[in-house]
Amino acid sequence: MKLSEGQFAGLHDKLGTDGGFTVHPSTGDPHTTGISVAPRDNERKVSAADSSPVALSDYHADSGNQERFGRGAAFGGWRGPDGSDYLDTPTVQPNTPGGNARARKQTVLSHQVASYDIDAEQENFNPYHPEGREALGYEPHEIAAGASPKKGDSPEKARSRSEWALSQPEVQAHVEHPRAGAR
Repeated sequence: MKLSEGQFAGLHDKLGTDGGFTVHPSTGDPHTTGISVAPRDNERKVSAADSSPVALSDYHADSGNQERFGRGAAFGGWRGPDGSDYLDTPTVQPNTPGGNARARKQTVLSHQVASYDIDAEQENFNPYHPEGREALGYEPHEIAAGASPKKGDSPEKARSRSEWALSQPEVQAHVEHPRAGAR
């Protein structure tokens, strides 16, 4: 799975002009429908000074990412409010009731601030993440606080916090029927 230098340059341009990209890693063709959710602990932050088509190519070529691509992950990237670029290997769920529920579940389990609705071109904020709550205009919440990794947490402990959050009835209601979630 190798994209051309020109494709990496085009994807890099999208970070600054289109807000980001979610593409098929073997062709560079954009996903045109679905809900994109990044996995836990695989995002790479690239400072504005270090962001380049080569940085995208290096992330794409990483053997762990190639393995994820082989299992169906997409290649994604976006520019954050801090001016840094973020690269990841999201799963794109179909924009159907079942796919949306899987995306909400993955967003909670991956402790992501949001998923991205490709069809609507908008973020779907996670009400069980402190930054997601803030973006939604919600007050702090005990489940969001409990799900957040703490300084010194091992990766396993951080994952167990997200699994605990998902086990809460309120979060289960949100996954299955988002209007039933907490405010």
